[in-house]
Amino acid sequence: MLQGTAEWSGVPEVVRSSFYVLHKTLRSYDKRLDRCEKAIVDCHARFERNKRQASVKSAQTPLDMDELLLPVQGALKSKLDHAEVDTLVQMIVHDLHATQLTLVKEKLQQQAAHFESALLNTRSTLAKKFQDDHDSLQLQLERTNVDLFDQAAMIQMLESQVGEARSYNESQIQSMQNAMDSRLTDIETSLLKDLTAHFEPGHLVSESLKLVRQEVQPTNDKVAALESAVMSIHDTLRQLTTSLEYHQETKLSTTVSRAVEDTMATKREKPGGVLATSLLSKPTTEEERKGNAVVALVDDFDCPQQDDRRVPTALTKKDELRSKREISKARFEAVALRQRERLRQYSKE
Repeated sequence: MLQGTAEWSGVPEVVRSSFYVLHKTLRSYDKRLDRCEKAIVDCHARFERNKRQASVKSAQTPLDMDELLLPVQGALKSKLDHAEVDTLVQMIVHDLHATQLTLVKEKLQQQAAHFESALLNTRSTLAKKFQDDHDSLQLQLERTNVDLFDQAAMIQMLESQVGEARSYNESQIQSMQNAMDSRLTDIETSLLKDLTAHFEPGHLVSESLKLVRQEVQPTNDKVAALESAVMSIHDTLRQLTTSLEYHQETKLSTTVSRAVEDTMATKREKPGGVLATSLLSKPTTEEERKGNAVVALVDDFDCPQQDDRRVPTALTKKDELRSKREISKARFEAVALRQRERLRQYSKE
């Protein structure tokens, strides 16, 4: 019982201990009852033996035997009565213990049934809770998968939008560059046409120069506005191309200064007509040919009241415009190259 056999494995240890104590008490009472029964049997045997002995002697002295047997019979009767009383008491106690054991057994059976029902209820509750938790986790997992799928689709859409925006920005930059180049070319062409169309010998030089300055001024304003817009758009890109701009500006300023020095030296060495012929006949580029033509025409029709210092000033402005145009073109090319490199790297990733 105490070692936990199969039939007592589900009973609590306290109940098993109580059963063990009751069982041990019952066994002790059984042993005492056996001893009492043996004592009764011994008393009967002794009584019979004494009775036989007394019957043997009774033939000789019946009166003496009766006198001798009276106290023995009284003692034996008293002992027998006491033994019967003890036996009855032990039987009553045994019955009480058996009744108590039966009650305890019924109580234990009730507790076992209660424990079994509680265990079944607990198992059903835990199973239901486990199923609910499993369903909840499964639902959360499905929702998380849906959210992740939506986020992946959103990321792909954003990537496509970024690619479209980059291509659109590149096309916008290229179109702005082409528009600015065409605009500057149109301005230079219009300047040359206006100068050659309205340029007359003699006293019309000052008026032509005034008209040229009046026409050049709004053009310069437009160019400055375009440059300010481009510089404001690409302010962040200018910081990344500082070294390239410095190199280009140094090279262009050196070229412009050399061109101006060559022009001034040629002007000091040769007269106006010869300067015009030599400059116009010299194989140069389109932009240098236009600039030399302007200088030649101004020298041919120079008048006393005209200030000679304004011709180098106009040339310097034109050279500055040309240098700014080349700087802007180089800057746009660098930006477009970086955009293409970024798009190539992004497509590789």
